[in-house]
Amino acid sequence: YTYIIVCKYMNRMEFLKRLFLSLALLPVLAVNGQNSSEEWITRGMGYDSSNRFDSSLVCYKQALAADSLSVEAAWFRLDRLRQSIDQCIKVIEMDRKCKEVYYVLGSVFFEQGSHKSAEEYLRRATEFGGPGYVGAWCKLGESLLFLGDTVQAEACLRSVLENDESFQRAYFVMGEICRARGENAQAVEWYGKAVRRFPLFPEALFSMARCYAALANLRAAIECMDKVVRLTPDDKEACFFSGKCLYLNGETEKARRRLLRALSIDPSYNEAQALLSLIDG
Repeated sequence: YTYIIVCKYMNRMEFLKRLFLSLALLPVLAVNGQNSSEEWITRGMGYDSSNRFDSSLVCYKQALAADSLSVEAAWFRLDRLRQSIDQCIKVIEMDRKCKEVYYVLGSVFFEQGSHKSAEEYLRRATEFGGPGYVGAWCKLGESLLFLGDTVQAEACLRSVLENDESFQRAYFVMGEICRARGENAQAVEWYGKAVRRFPLFPEALFSMARCYAALANLRAAIECMDKVVRLTPDDKEACFFSGKCLYLNGETEKARRRLLRALSIDPSYNEAQALLSLIDG
């Protein structure tokens, strides 16, 4: 009879732990994007393969819209992140070795920009999850990169790739590590691996363009930025950097159009205005 009571108690505890963890995960999943964005991308690539570029562009915009945040939504989600932390604490009180809860907490703090706190919880996630818990190792590497520790960050990412070479974000983060060190040629190689696995990766393409520009390969930088602007037409930074590369390459009329686009997004964008004034004389 005592055994039955203990089993029921343990099952109840496990149920509560999973319930609280699920509640904690909901807003984190909302912050990190939605699966529907991947479906839009897959559909867009299908249109690309049949040269239906207008249709594919609509799909890509829908994919990006799924991950975009308005100011109001950002505040709403920030409030939900606080709720996530509360739910996670409840799980830890029941199971201090639950790797998932430390990963969720680390992700919450990472999204808030609290990278030191993120590192603390992600280390616990990797401690209890082992080398195979590649998502936690990758996020830990990103946190360490933001904290300026490129040596430990690289060690984390190499561990990810040793355990799962298909983990595409690891290639992008390795590129970011190299770029932070000023190793632009190596960074381009890593970004290239990321883009080959996921061609519609604006972050990787933008970073690759920055490295190409630093290597004085403006034509390659321009080609990367053309793709970025196509994927993120409302990104003023992308429009400005594209215009800057075009200007440096002597393509002033194209540069002018990109800079005007940046200013249409943000009329107070001083850097774009200054470069446009230089072009107009």
